[in-house]
Amino acid sequence: MLKKIIYSVVASAFAALYVFFGRNISQVYSPVLNFRAPGQTSLTTSVLKDGDYTGKTSFAFYGYVQVFISVLDGKLAEVIIKDSPKSRLTSEVVNGQALSGLIEEALNVQSAEVDIITGATDTSLAFKESLRSALQKAAE
Repeated sequence: MLKKIIYSVVASAFAALYVFFGRNISQVYSPVLNFRAPGQTSLTTSVLKDGDYTGKTSFAFYGYVQVFISVLDGKLAEVIIKDSPKSRLTSEVVNGQALSGLIEEALNVQSAEVDIITGATDTSLAFKESLRSALQKAAE
């Protein structure tokens, strides 16, 4: 019972900060790391075919991440999370905030080359992997 109360307080604090700052709490609280594996290249959206594509299911420590994308006029128009870690309330709160920031950044940069969010590293990496696979399908 005490755990649920603590989780509720944490979730409320995140929500209050979100409303107060008017943006994703991960941008306010969590420093980000720019991560790119050696030799990794960016997949630009200039070669994407219009349509809807589902990325592969990628493992993150407390569950899986899978994205669904829509491409319109050769550009990444929408990213929807089909699956994300939900095994614990903390996972839902942290990953919900992290994924919304990752989606926003992916739409801004029009690629899977987004920054890793500290505190949600596994989820960030899984998001990038799933998004990259969806973009590759759109480029075929």
